[in-house]
Amino acid sequence: MNPGGQPCRGLEEVLERYRTLTPYVTLSGPTSFAPVIYHACEIVQSRGNSYHILVIIADGVVTTGMHEEQTIQAIVAASSLPLSIVMVGVGDGPFDTMERFDDKVPNRKFDNFQFVNFSKVQRKYGKNPALCDAKFATAALQEVPIQYKLICKMNYLGRSLGAAGPNHHLPSVVPPHLSFLPLDPPDVDFQNMAGGGGGGGGGGGVHQQPQDRSRMYQASYSAGASNEAPGMARLHTKYPQC
Repeated sequence: MNPGGQPCRGLEEVLERYRTLTPYVTLSGPTSFAPVIYHACEIVQSRGNSYHILVIIADGVVTTGMHEEQTIQAIVAASSLPLSIVMVGVGDGPFDTMERFDDKVPNRKFDNFQFVNFSKVQRKYGKNPALCDAKFATAALQEVPIQYKLICKMNYLGRSLGAAGPNHHLPSVVPPHLSFLPLDPPDVDFQNMAGGGGGGGGGGGVHQQPQDRSRMYQASYSAGASNEAPGMARLHTKYPQC
């Protein structure tokens, strides 16, 4: 996200934003993909239920227990929307959980989750970059045509779920305690950075209020999801580790 929660446009802008923010973000566990999946659900519903693909790049390790269960619940909730989820595994894994999410999550309206092991594809075809790109793209998108066909068949596109008419809107699929999810990252104050810290001893270059909102989100997420709030409070950022 850009400052103010505006989405990045194109891969180059994503990479630029990533390089800008990573020096100021500390990643830690536990890991849950529920927040980013629910945020994608909110985007889909806010844009008239148009078709979207959520791509998550991760090491594949989801913390067992409530965090794994939250991720499963989010995948099931997302199957009520025109949303495909593609999980790209990088590194050595383990990827057992991701493979289980791909094939063995019950109660979904359709199979909305595809896992592809990028590192495995790269090891096999890395000596031929063009072939490697083609094999990875095929593996990542091979289920999208079937998913889109099912989405059209279930009449998900361009409507409120279960709507009785154009003016009827059902509640979001996102649980109430997550509906205010602030996923926009902390804004970087480039002027303070360029000035070597500025006057009055301030020199962090990162506005503090977004970080405070992050902590508020973490506490409410834990309180709403389970009694394990201290574990969730150990997170230093709003993002799942990946």
